[in-house]
Amino acid sequence: MANKGKEFEISAFLGSFDVTSATIEQIERLEDYIREANTVANMKTGETLVVDAIYDEMVDILKQVKPESPLLTELWETEDETNVAGNQYTALLKQNPMKSIQTVKSFDSKEMLEFLNNFPDEPTTLHMSMKLNGWGIRIVYLNRQFVSATSRARSSAGRDLTRQLGIVLEKMGMLTLPDDVSDELVEIRGELVLPFYNLEKAREYNPSIVSAFSGVASMARDSASDDEVALLDFVAYKAIMDGLEFGTQTEQYNFLEDLGFKTPMYWIVENVTKDELIETLEDVLDEISEEVFNEENSYEYFTDGVVVQVDDYAVYHAMGDGTKYDAGNIALKLGDWSQDNYYGYVQFIEYSRGKSKLSPVAIISSQPNEAIFDINGELYYGMDDLLIEVNIEDGKYDLMECVTNYNELGVATANGNRVRRVPLYEPMNLLRLGVKPNSILHFKYGGEAGVVPCFEDGSLLKGSKGVDYIDTLFDEY
Repeated sequence: MANKGKEFEISAFLGSFDVTSATIEQIERLEDYIREANTVANMKTGETLVVDAIYDEMVDILKQVKPESPLLTELWETEDETNVAGNQYTALLKQNPMKSIQTVKSFDSKEMLEFLNNFPDEPTTLHMSMKLNGWGIRIVYLNRQFVSATSRARSSAGRDLTRQLGIVLEKMGMLTLPDDVSDELVEIRGELVLPFYNLEKAREYNPSIVSAFSGVASMARDSASDDEVALLDFVAYKAIMDGLEFGTQTEQYNFLEDLGFKTPMYWIVENVTKDELIETLEDVLDEISEEVFNEENSYEYFTDGVVVQVDDYAVYHAMGDGTKYDAGNIALKLGDWSQDNYYGYVQFIEYSRGKSKLSPVAIISSQPNEAIFDINGELYYGMDDLLIEVNIEDGKYDLMECVTNYNELGVATANGNRVRRVPLYEPMNLLRLGVKPNSILHFKYGGEAGVVPCFEDGSLLKGSKGVDYIDTLFDEY
């Protein structure tokens, strides 16, 4: 959950920030905000200083006004030097630091141009995989036995998650590697994720879970029960051991799957030329979106982009290896994965009358029960309080006229605006999105479309998605 006061403070700061005339003081303040956001995120509690869209806007601005800033080149992951057990198994980590992936948010961006410029002149095969939105994890096997798990770190142990991963790996049957693995020390890297099909179960333990991403923090906390931890999955994308080399990323995924691990959903795109690279990526991204957000069988994990990597590792390394980023891969955050995604808590529903129907509009804010209502001179703090004392369904009350702090409600955005109203178009969409007082409503903001409601995974209201939820409600009734 984001920090409401700080989020509005940063939103207002970004809304008035002019990259063409920024002062040293403003740039330093921007760096302080990013540093503070990194610190909060690295605590791995599920709390955030600001939503991703605002954080990404801060980083984009910093790239323009101070491209040499250490915040853009250093790895800022959690380290815990007190994790003595974890630090016993960092030999492979020190040789192979965990890097980030350069984000591309438009096909005409500087990052996309750099990838295009470094791309080989000859036809090249691409490995495109889902970028899972979870916790980066490294697990270590000693003599084929699982011995340690830590959160993402630079070259020493991060937060100790050995107990939690032990539960997850036992569920997967992966506490021991197969007999044909002969190396003494093996490191597997991947993502700790909460499957969508376990999200509602996780909310039974913690109703305040905002998304499958924040659910990881809740289910992986040190005090979580074994049953809570068992709701999580581990999905692998990298294997490291002395002398182990792969010719392609596809070979590495096959190796991981042969060991018994699940890997991210991926696609192979062959014979991509430099001249056709962007057009090919646009077409394949559309196809991936249709498959991942399939109405009947959508992908089971929360994703925040598509990783594009040159499949051949010789070509990959020839493109350039950096301290924080390599030149041979990028993360596309476009279309359904665009970083204009926000969420708020539904305060109440207003209905606007059209020519032939009533259209619901969700009034939202960044925390539940923030709306204050004046009913016949009596103040009620939030819908929970109001519903206990007042029968609002008898038609006597227009909640929009009764709310006293409407201007204080809303969700901060990256351009300094505040979103208070999310149109839902049809009453049926209340059910499809599971909208009710104090429920979480996800939406996209920006561009010509303005405010558009969406599902948690970023997909829009189209087709039959959400109908199964409605059917469940009717079955229960």
